[in-house]
Amino acid sequence: MKKGDRTREHIIMKSAEIFNQRGYAGTSLNDIIADTGIKKGGIYRHFASKDEIALEAYNYAASMVARKFSEAVDQEQSASGKLVSFFRVYENVVDDPPFIGGCPMQNTAVESDDTHLELCGQARQGKARAA
Repeated sequence: MKKGDRTREHIIMKSAEIFNQRGYAGTSLNDIIADTGIKKGGIYRHFASKDEIALEAYNYAASMVARKFSEAVDQEQSASGKLVSFFRVYENVVDDPPFIGGCPMQNTAVESDDTHLELCGQARQGKARAA
């Protein structure tokens, strides 16, 4: 992986945590700069806007949660074990959440339902895939 790709991935990973904890409206570009340690020009070298970062960050966070569910299900053999494994992912949510800040799909859907249509669409697509 090239250095530029690693930097972009770092921005996405850190931003996903910030957006998931503070929300889109509660997160500024300065917050992203502070948490990533990357200057404004470096951020804009990889992303055209805060919106682009937010969409990529949501996709990353949702994929991390989906991976945890998939790993939990894959460890089980029986249908009942697979079903119970979904609950085990959230069994110790306080000390070991599937993703920092809670469920990215729920957080994004609640915050963006009437404020950010593109993020709301991402959350709806995630809900449709999960159903």
